[in-house]
Amino acid sequence: MRVNGVNIRQAKIDDKEAIREFINVHWKKNHVLFLSEEIFDFFYLNGQSLNFVLGEVENRLIGILGFIPDYQFDRDLMDSACGVWLALWKVLEDVKYFGTGYNLLRYLTKFKNWSCISVSGINEKHLGLYKKLGFEIDILEHLFLERTDLVCQNLVNAESSTLRMVELTENLGARHRFLAKFRFDRSFLYYKNRFSKCSFYDYRIFGLKNSEHDILGLVVVKLIRYEGKVILRIIDYSGDQDIFSYCRFIPSVFYKSFKIDNIDILISSRHSNMLKSRLFKIVGCEVESFIPVYLEPVVEKKVSIYCATKLNNKDLIDIVMKGDGDQERPNLMHEN
Repeated sequence: MRVNGVNIRQAKIDDKEAIREFINVHWKKNHVLFLSEEIFDFFYLNGQSLNFVLGEVENRLIGILGFIPDYQFDRDLMDSACGVWLALWKVLEDVKYFGTGYNLLRYLTKFKNWSCISVSGINEKHLGLYKKLGFEIDILEHLFLERTDLVCQNLVNAESSTLRMVELTENLGARHRFLAKFRFDRSFLYYKNRFSKCSFYDYRIFGLKNSEHDILGLVVVKLIRYEGKVILRIIDYSGDQDIFSYCRFIPSVFYKSFKIDNIDILISSRHSNMLKSRLFKIVGCEVESFIPVYLEPVVEKKVSIYCATKLNNKDLIDIVMKGDGDQERPNLMHEN
């Protein structure tokens, strides 16, 4: 697509080094996507293509828009309307090609019939732009459970049935049906490839299982440590919205093994009430209750993560969590 003298196209694998160099020079020096090809490939390598829209003038790269589609982690989702998350979006400030940034996004929106276009981690200065483009703006609310409110047991007496919290290991989904009514456009395979096979963080996946071995809810967590405390951070959830609050029920073996002090979660504020009614509290600035959002490096102050969504499938629930987009991408190189 050519617009106002700018050639706009999806990136090919041959563009990888030029994109990584563009990020290093024009976004942030020694950015992790420049330093680590493994991390770059995990989020953006898609066969012979890359999840970037490029803007070029006479073969000079002047703008990029990174995106992370749900089919990045489940190829079967390519044939259906799935969600996409915007990531790095940068146009050189010295170029005189008006509207290039918008045209990169326009190309992506026409690229596929997306069920939802979302972004997490928006610069506060750019919120007005997303509003003009028809996105619904929100903020991730940081909630936590105090140790005295943790529920350490395997059985959950829900209103409709008795549920069992079980850890789902390598054979994720092999012996269970996944009856998702909440984020139903994601699959078991998505969670396996996105989290279980992730090499740079140790995620654990739990399922809320009923007596018929149906998985009604799927919870992704990871352990973080801060100031001598062990915090179980809920990264993602998919399944039945009515039982979402039961994700606080930690399997007793897991709880005892890691001596968990708190559970925390970052979730779009419009959906946080279903947790605040179940003992979850807002993380404050007080020393005794403070838990940092960012750990690479540690940011010892309360931060705001703005997010935005634009639904094309009105049956979806536009929830945003910490595991969405590139918010769980490492910011520092990890030693193996």
